[in-house]
Amino acid sequence: MRKLLILILFTTCPYYAGAADFSSDSRGTTGAQFLELPAGARSIAMGSAYCSISGDPFSAYYNPAGLASMDRFNAGLMHAIYFQDITYEYGVVAAPVKDLGVLGLSAQYLSVNSLEEIDKTGVLTGDSFKPNDMALSVIYAKRFAAFDFGVSAKYIKSQILNSASTFAGDIGLQTRIGDYAFGLSVLNVGKGLKFLDEESSLPTTGRLGVSAHLTPNWLFSLDAIAPKGTSPLVAAGTEYKLLSNESTQMLLRAGYNSRTAASKLGGVSGINAGAGLDFGNTSVDYAWSLYGDLGSTHRFSLNLRLGGGRSERTDYRAKISDQELEQEAQALEPVSPPLAPTEAAADVPEWEKAYQAFTASADSYVEDKDYLSAAKEYASALKTLPENDSRRIFIFEREGQTALKLKNIQKAKDYYLASIKISNKLNFPETIVINSYLGLAYCFEQSGNITPAIRNYEKALELSSNTTTKARIWRILDKLGSKDDLLDTDTQGSNQSILTNAKILALAKSGTSDATIISLISQSPTGFDISLTALADLHDAGISGAVIAAMKRNPRTEDNQN
Repeated sequence: MRKLLILILFTTCPYYAGAADFSSDSRGTTGAQFLELPAGARSIAMGSAYCSISGDPFSAYYNPAGLASMDRFNAGLMHAIYFQDITYEYGVVAAPVKDLGVLGLSAQYLSVNSLEEIDKTGVLTGDSFKPNDMALSVIYAKRFAAFDFGVSAKYIKSQILNSASTFAGDIGLQTRIGDYAFGLSVLNVGKGLKFLDEESSLPTTGRLGVSAHLTPNWLFSLDAIAPKGTSPLVAAGTEYKLLSNESTQMLLRAGYNSRTAASKLGGVSGINAGAGLDFGNTSVDYAWSLYGDLGSTHRFSLNLRLGGGRSERTDYRAKISDQELEQEAQALEPVSPPLAPTEAAADVPEWEKAYQAFTASADSYVEDKDYLSAAKEYASALKTLPENDSRRIFIFEREGQTALKLKNIQKAKDYYLASIKISNKLNFPETIVINSYLGLAYCFEQSGNITPAIRNYEKALELSSNTTTKARIWRILDKLGSKDDLLDTDTQGSNQSILTNAKILALAKSGTSDATIISLISQSPTGFDISLTALADLHDAGISGAVIAAMKRNPRTEDNQN
């Protein structure tokens, strides 16, 4: 399949390359020029060097393969103000459809204010007309192994005094090699527009792009562009993440595109700049472009994402900082994942080879901090494994980690629960899923559900034999909630406080007196863990002998040990 996709793309290139002259001598010989107007304020601010960038709905304009990595519904809208009251609108929606891939729709519309009509002699007729251009596209994208493939079909219509219409298509590939992402696309391939007896060819364009994160916060991209009707062009852009926290990202962008510089507009041209604000499920972007003596243009775009994204902040008392919580809760217990029996290389089945390829690709994406792509690869790896394969535990945990990186708390919780469930089903010792209990606890905590968070942290503490992990869990428990958060009432609504070893530790660390804690212990409807290991942990944490003695005296403690 991979060879087939490459063959399709590269056999298309000679077709359009031979169809017309791709040189400066042929400038102005193509029609439907509105198809070359860029889309998306983010990409425009980066000089339209966007062929290798994915995950943005506007990427479909530059390379339809850019939609393949999307894992949720996206909608993008752009409004552009040009010269002489020319306006340009672009809209796109895209969504994954189960295992079929990603489907998208886009529309672009260019309009000009009414113009006065003149006859062949240059005399005004007294009538007016309003030229406009439009294109509607249907887009399909899907990942095949290490390649993202995309294709689109578009209907094009242009209206002057008379109208003309035609159909065209785009095709593209994206892939990643090490730290670099590559893209290749061929756009606007089709028959030209014919007005009366004259036909003008479409602005067919080839793009080759590469991008990379120079640092985790600094993205750089470069495109080589071969448009029909002019000489080859180059575009370069960069994006810097100025601010990033759980709820907001602020980004600055700059770029250069030689198309406008080659248009002999006079003055300085080809320079682009902009900024963006990303609020998780919504991003707003602005781009400014310089067109020499003509002046500058402004573009604004909005991107809406539904079905995930960064979670909302949940402010509850005495909460540990978001950054520390993420670092603590996502650190992995040093436990090796269970592996299936190793087979001789010659006997390795195709599904096993596919699993290894998908996991290797996913791990590479994680290293590059491309978590959307990593999530796709882990999901593909999971599908290759038999239902009773123990490595499903490992993959579910990795999917949970990836979902947390994408700030999708609910999805992460589902993955961790699935890991624990399959571990129980296969009768593995619970120590195998310590990371799942840690991740699940973190998810509950981020959702503001302190009681189940504490319960799962305690479970991980019980299972762990690693000193560093245990110390880390104790520190999280110590900082979880205030006294009121810890003193939950039982299900019957009585005033008896439900305590656990961890809550006693947290109360002591918060400054509650021994007398108060002992009083609460005597009223607790549940007993306590007084095993040798638990008592040693309490003693090491500085709990007084009087408190430990009260825990032992509680009549429910003996029942709790049975």
